[in-house]
Amino acid sequence: MKTLILTLAVLLFTGFTNTTAQNKIKNTENEKIVTHVIGKHYNVVMFSATGEILQEGHYFKEGDRFLEHGIWKLYDHNTYELVTRAKYDKGVQLWVETWIDGEMIRVTLQDKEVHKLKTRIAELEEQLAEIDFK
Repeated sequence: MKTLILTLAVLLFTGFTNTTAQNKIKNTENEKIVTHVIGKHYNVVMFSATGEILQEGHYFKEGDRFLEHGIWKLYDHNTYELVTRAKYDKGVQLWVETWIDGEMIRVTLQDKEVHKLKTRIAELEEQLAEIDFK
């Protein structure tokens, strides 16, 4: 069960944020406003069509790229309550916390790497089991 929840948390977060930003982007569902703070630091807030905050965080600009940086927050599209938080260091996700069925699940960068390695080991073991060594 814990493996399933961990997998869901990892999958949930892979689609959490975009890696590029512009000053103001509008689409059919929400509005994204990126504000220059100082130097290479930018704030970003994404709003629903009704003006509720759906997501907020920070970018760090390196060259032409905007990298997630600092704490990012994701809010539920129906209740607008905080459901996920993540911390980035110049585009590298350090951890993510998400609430699933009232329980807070925390996944770190190390947890994600261990999960990837376990998955790869399971695949290799499966391949070895199929080989006839006679």
